[in-house]
Amino acid sequence: KSEEAILKVYEIAKAIEDRISHAVPIVGSFPVASQKPRQFLENLTSRLISLAPDAQIYPQWLPVQGWYFGGASEIKTFNSEEYVEAIESLGSPVCIDVAHLIMSAAHAGVDWKEWYKRLSRFSGHFHLSDARGIDGEGLPFGNGDLFQENPLEIPDGNLVIIEVWQGHLHQFSGFLNALRYLSQNRNLSR
Repeated sequence: KSEEAILKVYEIAKAIEDRISHAVPIVGSFPVASQKPRQFLENLTSRLISLAPDAQIYPQWLPVQGWYFGGASEIKTFNSEEYVEAIESLGSPVCIDVAHLIMSAAHAGVDWKEWYKRLSRFSGHFHLSDARGIDGEGLPFGNGDLFQENPLEIPDGNLVIIEVWQGHLHQFSGFLNALRYLSQNRNLSR
């Protein structure tokens, strides 16, 4: 069923690509693995390539405690030092979700900026949102750990998606406030 879902998303992405003449990346959450990180990443990459050889599919960096429609769940993939090492050694592309990175690094007792430096050269897609600690996701920009120091450098070629918790409510005020914050504080650089 997972493969059927991936192929359906791939078909939709290809249809959009044909209409806009531009690549449409696919971001996937792969929260369950029965293998060690390197083996899981090798097998996942191989399987995704065999399913959709010309697709840009980026596994998303995940928090340790994920919230799904069924409640909280402990996640053991794409959120640890072992996954940083596997991505580095295999050169695997990844979607960096900054809030998830902040929370997973806090869970591991690591400065999130260290993992960011190591992973950012493998990113092809980027989710920008703020967080604090191990479970403080969805904070407005400036209220978490994201912009506490230097501007965040985003590698060239990355598509940046601003993720704002319930940003669509009240006539998109959450997104507008995020854009205003980024514009006024110049927290991003390329």
